[in-house]
Amino acid sequence: MSRFFPKSLWFLTLSALLSLSTGCLKSNASTKSKPFRVVIHINSANPKVQQGALRNVQNILKEVGPEKADIRVLLHSGGVTMVLLPDAAQRTLFKKGHADNKRQALLRKLRKLGVRFHVCANTLRSKKTDRARDLFEVPAKDIVPSGVVALIKFQQAGYAYVKP
Repeated sequence: MSRFFPKSLWFLTLSALLSLSTGCLKSNASTKSKPFRVVIHINSANPKVQQGALRNVQNILKEVGPEKADIRVLLHSGGVTMVLLPDAAQRTLFKKGHADNKRQALLRKLRKLGVRFHVCANTLRSKKTDRARDLFEVPAKDIVPSGVVALIKFQQAGYAYVKP
């Protein structure tokens, strides 16, 4: 031991550090009961990518339970086709809508479990798409002005970012 750091002070410091580290462990354990906050980013019109993202959502819900999960799916650009009705493609600038009967059933089930699907207003405008007429059950409150800005805000709010 150094003459400037007496033995008794050394043990006191070590005890304090051990107490702090134990407190951190307890703090981490208690955060496990808080919701998993996740934003899943989809900007691809590829139905396989979209289906993979929906499987990610289902896996999260299965693993942690819907009561502990706060899942947001952010759709912009081609990702909007996930909730675009098939017959709406002819009225919009999208080539194809993927919200067929099977997809609708899955989206409805996920929404009942608390998953929210946010859609970019910039994309809707640029693709000449009407929310109420062309999208499958997307409430006005889930339209975000800018998909990219919404992603940044979700991340700043502590949501984990997932890009399938």
